Amino acid sequence: MITRRSLLASAAVAPVLATVSAAAQEATPGAVSKEVAVVYGKADGIALLLDVYRPPTRETPRPAVLIFHPGGFTDGDRSWMEEDARHLAEAGYVACPVGHRLFDGVDRNRWPAQLEDAQAAVRWLRANAEAHGVDPDRIGAYGYSSGANLAAHLGSRDDPDPAFPGISSQVDCVIDLAGKSDTTIAPALPDDEALLAALLGGGPDEIPEVYRDFSVVTHIGPTTAPTLVLHGTDDTWTPVEHARRLVAALQDADVEMAYVELAGVDHLEWPWAVCGSWMLAFLARQLRPEG
Repeated sequence: MITRRSLLASAAVAPVLATVSAAAQEATPGAVSKEVAVVYGKADGIALLLDVYRPPTRETPRPAVLIFHPGGFTDGDRSWMEEDARHLAEAGYVACPVGHRLFDGVDRNRWPAQLEDAQAAVRWLRANAEAHGVDPDRIGAYGYSSGANLAAHLGSRDDPDPAFPGISSQVDCVIDLAGKSDTTIAPALPDDEALLAALLGGGPDEIPEVYRDFSVVTHIGPTTAPTLVLHGTDDTWTPVEHARRLVAALQDADVEMAYVELAGVDHLEWPWAVCGSWMLAFLARQLRPEG
């Protein structure tokens, strides 16, 4: 199971380059309320769930951030991002950790099932924005590891869905934390190549178009949403080259972006105390929580 370990004491900071279901509710510190197991869609007859962390109620709608968990598309759930959701809600955002279908490692829930679920969550939130006190024109996506792949896709593509006519699945800004962006980069771990082939349904020579579709860098263009990329130089799971290629693609497309590269930091070493300040500064610029 992926967890966040303590940040290396010696880490140096590189410059910043530029329909609601009846769900259980509970109070959380800082006047934040939590609504759990809200159904945002169905896939293969199974309910897709997210949680909603709300700041104190106010008359004007608030911006929202959809949060996508790590786990390599085979593991994890929305509860892994609870700490981040609470911090974001305390900062004035409606924060929604999202669950999605998990790949079984063989053939069930292959890509793009996870992307389809993420897009469904965006459309659902926009369609139900008023009920949740959300401004549908101020929705961001934040993902960690495999979740970063989903968040980044949401910033660059808008695939239509007849169930939500006229409702966009593209978000207004993206936070990509330690995400994989380019399938042409050599796998970092021994099992990565086989797992990716299973997830996508074949090898890169057999289905190159699916590998291109999975690669975030393929979709970057002038309409891509402003993006914050955070990555560690010592990431042994997802080499920092993924972030650097994503940043280059964003710059080539003249997309507003910021890049934070931390020296000496590995894939699991991203507690909120390290990444939270950059995230909040970026979100404040893009989503204006005070408005």
